[in-house]
Amino acid sequence: EHFFDSKSNEGYIAWKLKNMQRELHGGRRRSSTSRDPSSNRGPQFGRPVTAEHQLEGDLCREAISLLRHSTDESQIFLKMEQTFKHRQELIQDSEKCETILSVFPRFLDTKGLVVQDFQMMFGEEVSSKLMEKWGTSLKVKVIKEANNLTKTPVLESLIQSAEESPEGNDESTWDSDMAALLLLVYLLPPPPGGKKRPVKITVREALSHVVRFHKSCRNLQETTSSVQGRQPYILAVGTTRRTINDYYIVVDGQLIPCKAKSSISAFDELFKAHYVFGISYDQALHNMYTFVQTTIYNIDVGLVRHLKFSHGFYPGLKFKLLCDQDGCCQRFCTFSGFRKHLQSKHRARIVDKFGEKTKSAVNHSFEPSCAFEEPSCSSEEPSCSSEEQPQSSTSSETGKKSTQDMCASVIANLLGCGVATSIIKSVVQNVEELVDEVQTNIKEDLLNICSDNENLNVQLENYFKNLENPFSNVNTETKWKKHFIEKWGVIEPIEIALGVRYDARRNQTSCTYDQVPVTDKFVYIPILETLKFIFSNKEIFSNFVQPSDQHFVYKDFCDGSYFKSHPLFSNNENALQIQIFFDEFETANPLGSKHGIHKIGSIYFVLRNLSPKFNSALMNIHLIALFHSQDIKKYGINAILEPLVHDLKILESSGITLPFSKSPVHGTVAQVTGDNLGLHTLLGYVESFSANYFCRFCLTDKEVCQKLFTDDDPDLTLRSKELHVQHCCDIQDPAVTSSFGVKRTCILDDLQYFNVSDNYAVDIMHDILEGVGQLELKLLFGYLSDNKIISKNEATERMYSYNYGFLERKNRPSRINLEQMSNSIGLNAIQTFCLIRNVPLIFGDVVPEGNAHWRLLLLLLQIINLVFSPVITEGMTVYLKHLIIDHHKLFKELYPQQNLIPKHHFMTHYPRIIRKIGPIIHFWSTRFEAKHRFFKNTVKNFKNITKTLAQKHQMAIAYHWESLPLKSIDSGPVNTVKISELRNGDMVADNLHVDMNSEVDVVSWVACYGTEYRPGLVVCSKIEGGIPVFSQISEIIVCAGKYFLAVEHFETLGFAEHFHSYHVAKGSEFDTSLLRVDLLQFFKPFDLQTTYGFERNDLYVVLVHVLL
Repeated sequence: EHFFDSKSNEGYIAWKLKNMQRELHGGRRRSSTSRDPSSNRGPQFGRPVTAEHQLEGDLCREAISLLRHSTDESQIFLKMEQTFKHRQELIQDSEKCETILSVFPRFLDTKGLVVQDFQMMFGEEVSSKLMEKWGTSLKVKVIKEANNLTKTPVLESLIQSAEESPEGNDESTWDSDMAALLLLVYLLPPPPGGKKRPVKITVREALSHVVRFHKSCRNLQETTSSVQGRQPYILAVGTTRRTINDYYIVVDGQLIPCKAKSSISAFDELFKAHYVFGISYDQALHNMYTFVQTTIYNIDVGLVRHLKFSHGFYPGLKFKLLCDQDGCCQRFCTFSGFRKHLQSKHRARIVDKFGEKTKSAVNHSFEPSCAFEEPSCSSEEPSCSSEEQPQSSTSSETGKKSTQDMCASVIANLLGCGVATSIIKSVVQNVEELVDEVQTNIKEDLLNICSDNENLNVQLENYFKNLENPFSNVNTETKWKKHFIEKWGVIEPIEIALGVRYDARRNQTSCTYDQVPVTDKFVYIPILETLKFIFSNKEIFSNFVQPSDQHFVYKDFCDGSYFKSHPLFSNNENALQIQIFFDEFETANPLGSKHGIHKIGSIYFVLRNLSPKFNSALMNIHLIALFHSQDIKKYGINAILEPLVHDLKILESSGITLPFSKSPVHGTVAQVTGDNLGLHTLLGYVESFSANYFCRFCLTDKEVCQKLFTDDDPDLTLRSKELHVQHCCDIQDPAVTSSFGVKRTCILDDLQYFNVSDNYAVDIMHDILEGVGQLELKLLFGYLSDNKIISKNEATERMYSYNYGFLERKNRPSRINLEQMSNSIGLNAIQTFCLIRNVPLIFGDVVPEGNAHWRLLLLLLQIINLVFSPVITEGMTVYLKHLIIDHHKLFKELYPQQNLIPKHHFMTHYPRIIRKIGPIIHFWSTRFEAKHRFFKNTVKNFKNITKTLAQKHQMAIAYHWESLPLKSIDSGPVNTVKISELRNGDMVADNLHVDMNSEVDVVSWVACYGTEYRPGLVVCSKIEGGIPVFSQISEIIVCAGKYFLAVEHFETLGFAEHFHSYHVAKGSEFDTSLLRVDLLQFFKPFDLQTTYGFERNDLYVVLVHVLL
């Protein structure tokens, strides 16, 4: 044996190369066909039976016996329906599948049973696809495409018959519908012969595999006995091919009568017979049947392809795919991960519900890999390229548009993430060039493969000539903005001029700086257009909050007395309640040389009609205006509010048209929120809190505030609309700078339904967490240090080293400064909230019980628990009033030299404000200030920073609303286990009403509307006798798409006042239950905590708010 013979081209090397190529090509074929497990199916694919009322065992055998002898047609259809599951089991059994007609002989004499079984498999909607599409568009398309083929006598005769031309009315030709159906065989011809298919069949021969004619006068057995094989075909019985009396489906040499009297209905039953009897497609007709299966009936369309092109699902911001195969609830962020999961977990039993039972009306073009096994290059029987395949133009255009939308989505995602526009342009241009190069290479390869087929080459040339690069329509900023406006309705910011100033600008010619006039502008996003954009989502109105049916219980703004007495809100349940927020933030380094120069003022809004959990999402906080902070001092805040007030007046008087209401919808400002400085700036009050009249709620001066601790005091005068008008008149005198704290008029007073004196919003974040809380912690640690109870260094070490629990892992105090001269200790609001709630557990062991300074802290914590509660009663507001009085009195007793700060005084108004506008936790600034991060983290163009940031924000908002559903629930990795393996399996089985051997999915965590639950955390499961019952999560279980917490109940030993927490102990191991996550009465989870050190093992639960 020699390695290589140059004369014969044979030898070991040639043999080795040949084998390597065979393995290489084989591997390629395997990888290309296994990408989407949902595409490799067909009539023989095993599908689970979902039909109800199926008979089994003896009952099934009795029904089959009855079917053999019954002549009652209604009884036959009923029993056939009830034995459908058994019939499918026979079909899937390779040894018994051919006995189906002998076990169920009623198929041979009862019409319509094939159609009934097919409907039970796929539903009536899928079953009617062919009849719906054929006459409207499909038949015309087929004839049009057939006219482009090379004509042969048989083909030309079929085209004439299909077009019903006079030349085609010969009695020897088929009717119009049958002729058009047979044209599909020419368009999708049999695959060419080869090693795997040694016998080549022509298109003309393949026609007889679809339909055969039988004269009425002849014996039917003569035709059926001559045909071998199981593949079904139509037997048309009549006097001529145009005059058919009866149609039969021939299966295994036996005749099944068709219910239909038309050729198209007979072909419909022929196709369905493949699925009803589990028979594979005839090899010669495989291309045609696959086209009918995927394009017409939409059966087993590739799942990922279907999701992308039919429903517009493509990866994006928080994009999630939920696997629903066999109850699996695993979630995926990408299609590639979803596809791998399908291949590894559900390849054998995957059910393409999206493909089989979709309600989409879009026609899906079939994938070439499903229709063609090998490229056909025969000049005698030219095949049809994918561009020329008969399909509706709507389908083709939909596919192109979806591809373009996917490209635009990539750009929108980059814009929403703050990527610079110049970088996005560069990326798009590079990807566009890459796509062009790929298309060119594919074109050249296809032309080389089919070089012998001139007709096919022309078709390919035309196809690639008309093939567009999907990035071509979005490759510039102008194009993608136009696309986003058309697709998502992006609300473009409007630039509004404020005035002109002089500034230095570089002269490009002389390279010197010249003084030139510059227009000062701000950007405004029309609020009326934004409202229309919001309500373009039909689910929004269904999330409107309704007033509580419980008297003297405050859950939201609509439960307060201000809402109930408001002339618009109380009389119009659909009136829009707009909550405005104003604040300023730095876009440059706040410690750098540009500090203050690029400081931006922002105005946002949310709708109080919607629930707080919906408004807490940052992308549900909408932008109204962005402007330079310096312009407020120069032009005034009223100049910036003017376009907003103009639109609000239209909303108040004329209203706007929204989808959920037949009549115009009105609305107005409900409340204006912000920090204290921002509110005073916008509403026209003095901006110095050392002023004599610093309070926006009352006319109390700063000296009286040190002695007056409740707004019920007769010496306290509350502001009113009449008093405010009088004060505004007083400041019209140029000599008067302010009148009782009113510095200027506010343009919002021009609105019909809003007045500045009716604005009750307070910000507990700045008042307590960044004000009173930090001041009193600093005073407490000073007292502990001065009295040798614990030094400041030891106190700091304790606070740093204490275990705050899993939930507070990101909020633990990072840098505490107890030495600085200000009232602050150097923490932000959320760190203060974490620290102040845990101080009793950290220092309770060193501070003796009954200590007055400690009691001051405990009073403040009780106040915090009440004002941070999302639900509060009127009786609790009275209790809150007395807590605040006691707290302020004790503060003055303990620190007589220390004045109450203005934020102490604002607290005295809290009880009345809660009764006016509901829980004040819904008006704090935390979520709005978190919104600033979007603008701070975005790559900025300081040349026109307000417009740049506004455009990026509007793009992100539109992309978010287009790609995210309203309901938000997410979970971690899924692990499937048997219930018997769970810690409390018997309890889980009892609650889910399943047996112990059933399988459920277990996840490591679940998040519902941003609140995360994990095993080991604690929830309040119920209230018994006024005492909360705490339960620890042991497992998180997913069943039927719903999330459950398997919990073990703890025993509540009581409330430890000195530690300001509930003392709990582990209960009985049998005291367990199952709680549904989205139905929890108290959604906030807690950590199990201990006191500082290792001496005590007692467990405590620290509350965030009052449980009601």
